Amino acid sequence: MPGRRRARAIATPLTLPQIRWLGAMLIAAQLPQAPHLPLWIATFGITLVALRLWLARRDGDERDGALARIPSWTLVLFALAAAWFVRVSYGGHLVGRDPSVAFLFILVGIKFLESRTRRDGTLLVCLASFLLITPFLSNQSPFAALVVLPAILLLGGTLDALGRDVAHVAPW
Repeated sequence: MPGRRRARAIATPLTLPQIRWLGAMLIAAQLPQAPHLPLWIATFGITLVALRLWLARRDGDERDGALARIPSWTLVLFALAAAWFVRVSYGGHLVGRDPSVAFLFILVGIKFLESRTRRDGTLLVCLASFLLITPFLSNQSPFAALVVLPAILLLGGTLDALGRDVAHVAPW
């Protein structure tokens, strides 16, 4: 019986407050890396997160998980186009530190667009954690750690929001 209860909790649709927490966390996780990326990659990645937040706000808080859905084929096209343009931006390479970080930056936004359940939200927290490590590949100063600190705090708040029952999540 406990296994079924756990499975139901994982498959629980994300609520509007949880989506807002995830969006704030993702933008905070993307911002420290943005100065190290080409402008179009930084803009595109953050725009994908903002688009999901706008769609969720537009649709309101529907408890049945019927928040706006972007067709899967569109997300696949986003990912393929991003891979192509990242490859072109980095001199024909998609393998290596800089193009891989750039591609992750965009893929986090694409994953957020398709996220529907708490399980997806937990995966986004893991991806954001990894994204928070990437600025340290370029600079390991105390200032870099200070810039990442707000995102780490939002990461903790997001985990709390994902772990709570719907009625107890701060509406933010």
